[in-house]
Amino acid sequence: MIRQRPLQWAIVLTLASPMTVLAQSPGFYVSGAAGITLPRYSQGAGYNNDTGQSVLVSSGFSFKNNLRTELAAGYQNHSAGTAVSLMSNIFYEFHNSSNFRPYVGAGIGGLWVNGNDGALATSVDQSHPIWAYQGIVGIDYTIANTLHYFLDYRYFSMRTESTASTEHTSQDGTHGVMLGLRWSFRGPAQKKI
Repeated sequence: MIRQRPLQWAIVLTLASPMTVLAQSPGFYVSGAAGITLPRYSQGAGYNNDTGQSVLVSSGFSFKNNLRTELAAGYQNHSAGTAVSLMSNIFYEFHNSSNFRPYVGAGIGGLWVNGNDGALATSVDQSHPIWAYQGIVGIDYTIANTLHYFLDYRYFSMRTESTASTEHTSQDGTHGVMLGLRWSFRGPAQKKI
C-alpha cells in the first residue's frame, strides 16, 4: 500500500510536524533553484552519463529550533531521460554569528519518469510514480532579513524495479548541484540593542 502511494505519503509527512514545533511561530517561505545533474544508472546499454539540467520550486516553514520542512517540486532532464518529482524535505541549519549557515537535509517522495532508450526506459514502470529519496548538504547565505542565497549538493535516488526486459532491481539516481534563492515572509526576530 505504501509503495503504491509515494506522493500522498510525502504530503502527509510534510504536514505531520509535532505540535511542539508548530507552536514556535513558524515562518513561511518560498524558494527556487536551478543546477546541473549527473545521472547514475547501473544497467542498460547505449546510453551515456552526460550532465543535464534540473530546476526546483518549493515552499515550507522555518522554525525557531533551526529546522525547516518543505514540499518541493522538481524537474530533471539528462541523458537517461526526464523526471518530475514531488518531495517532502526536512533540513537542519547550523546557525552562527556570520551570514553563512551550513545545513543538512533529507527527503522522500514520488517520481514520474520518462526514460530514453536505454537504462531508465527498461528499468522503470513509467506509468506510475515511484518512491524516491535524497540526501542534501549545503550552505545558506543571508542577503537580507528575509532573503537568502543557497548552494547545495543533492544525492537523489530511486528504486528501479524489474520488468519484462530486465531481471533485477537496483538503486539508481542522480548527483546534482543546485544554486537558488529563498524568500521568507517573516524573518527571524530582531535582537534589541
